[in-house]
Amino acid sequence: MQKLILGNKDISTSLRMDGKYIDVAWPVYTESIDIEYLVIAGGGGGGTAEDGLPKFAGGGGGAGQIQTGSFTFATGSDNIFVMNGYYGQGANFTGVGGRGSRGYDSYISGVVSSLKGEGGHPIGDAVRFDETGGPSGAGFDGGFNDIFDQAAGGGAGNTGVGFDGDDGPTDNPAVAIGGNGGTGTTINDWYWNSSLDVVGAVAGGGGGSAYSAITESFGLGTDGGGNGALGTNNASDATNFGGGGGGAFEATAGSGSYGLVVLRYENRFAINDSGTDVFQVGDYWYHSFSSASLSQQTFE
Repeated sequence: MQKLILGNKDISTSLRMDGKYIDVAWPVYTESIDIEYLVIAGGGGGGTAEDGLPKFAGGGGGAGQIQTGSFTFATGSDNIFVMNGYYGQGANFTGVGGRGSRGYDSYISGVVSSLKGEGGHPIGDAVRFDETGGPSGAGFDGGFNDIFDQAAGGGAGNTGVGFDGDDGPTDNPAVAIGGNGGTGTTINDWYWNSSLDVVGAVAGGGGGSAYSAITESFGLGTDGGGNGALGTNNASDATNFGGGGGGAFEATAGSGSYGLVVLRYENRFAINDSGTDVFQVGDYWYHSFSSASLSQQTFE
């Protein structure tokens, strides 16, 4: 960021009027300012499956992509659009299995775009998908292991693929263990609201579901992803930004979590009032875009 230095004193935000120094906003002295960003896309919803032959289970939803970086903003003239991606809905069981909805991309127009999380699959589809789901931004399919298909894999997290479900030794139909979601990312030193909450662990995959006649356990969501369902119980929703929802069996799967965009810059005053929340931490001003909606917002 440019500064106005007199001797060894920073007078970038000072102006003398009537013999006194007063503070003024930085844009008076510069045409541009460097802005850092954190962008998290919306997570996908979990899939649900039906009691077929063989018995099936629904895979966990995938997490949204995370990106950080910086750009130069022309104060008073730039007009950019910001979208924090909406979440993907978990599949609602209506007598047949279904795939969870994809999340939505998050972006800063002309600067960066983070890719949405994919929905978990109803395991037992005619096309066999990757057991564990792809890496972040590349497909997050819920998984399966063998011909019984009664233990689904977890969705991929931002930094790790989901884990396989386990149908037990030698394809024992009496055992089913859903796979855990893939790992997300821990975000340090970023804040997303005026109560100064650190973002923490975000964008983890949703857990897979399981169904068995005797022994069963659902897959756990990781780093904010939703837990998978056990038997015919509903799965849980993601609990932190960008997480995937849990998978289900003959029940409602968990929804993913919506994304987040945060902009910050070092300055004495905020350069505008754009965003869901505008607040200061230390020397930085933060503009948080965290509204759970499908509408973009303007930073100008």
